[in-house]
Amino acid sequence: MKQALLDQDELERLYPSTDGVEMGESNQHYDFMTFLCENFRHVLTKQTASVHANLYWYPLEGQSHIRRAPDVMVIMGCEFRANRSSYAQALEGGVPATVVMEILSRSNTEGTMEERREWYEKYGVSEYYQIDDIGGHITVWLLVDGSFVEQVGITSFTSPATGVHFDWTDGIQITTPSGKPFQTALEIRHERDKAAREARKQEKRANKAEQELEETEQELEEAKQRAEIAQKRADELQRLLDELRRNQDS
Repeated sequence: MKQALLDQDELERLYPSTDGVEMGESNQHYDFMTFLCENFRHVLTKQTASVHANLYWYPLEGQSHIRRAPDVMVIMGCEFRANRSSYAQALEGGVPATVVMEILSRSNTEGTMEERREWYEKYGVSEYYQIDDIGGHITVWLLVDGSFVEQVGITSFTSPATGVHFDWTDGIQITTPSGKPFQTALEIRHERDKAAREARKQEKRANKAEQELEETEQELEEAKQRAEIAQKRADELQRLLDELRRNQDS
């Protein structure tokens, strides 16, 4: 069953999009969270994947008290919808979040981060990234046989699910699978606009080529009809000539 089978009021009742308590984040935390979210959406735009920031994920059907809102989560195999108010796993084919990224903030304690990690491990997250953007460090865990395994002794890592590459040798650098650095939201918007303009140009060229092809086919058909008429006239003239010769011979 898909979320689309429930109206918004029923979905909100079963899986609330908020707990009613305002949570503040620093500008830096918010900016980095949206930076990651927008870039992962851009990278995965041609794939079936849903990327969200600070969206409640409900891993168990009907148990609205079991939930968490990761800073950023990537759900591979799940179609993206911009108006999704929450991610109720049971209504999306049972697909868990594939990649989760949590950004450290001043209020995070070691115990808090450990509890989050254990929660994501329990509910089947394949890749978990704990990002210290201020300290310029990333810690990575991969799910192996149902348990998280920390990737130790590394200063760079490529996400198996998305192909995105992280490097924290000297500050955090993140690149797309093609090696292009992650962009600002404005740069992404410009690139999308450019791609949309190019797509419109290609569509116009395709429509023009199709129209020219149709006109050429019509001209060929008309030429064929004229050739058939000319052939009929030639045949008729030949028939008359043959008849005239026979009359003269007789």
